[in-house]
Amino acid sequence: MSNYAVISNETNICDNVIVLDEGSTWQPPASHYTVDIDGLEVGIGWSYDPTTNTWTPPPPPPESVVTPTEAPTVI
Repeated sequence: MSNYAVISNETNICDNVIVLDEGSTWQPPASHYTVDIDGLEVGIGWSYDPTTNTWTPPPPPPESVVTPTEAPTVI
């Protein structure tokens, strides 16, 4: 069994990670291709550069901004 990234042809971003048995005949959708990622720490959202065979992690999520609320009025 091997781990594969399912990558969009349009964006080169990993849309899914799958495990396939050796000799599997599964094919990705026409708009995607697969890359063997065994031994790599990559996943959904990572960008793949097929010319250099390198991966770039997605940007971190934005930090949450918590705004203070007004104190309740005490009667």
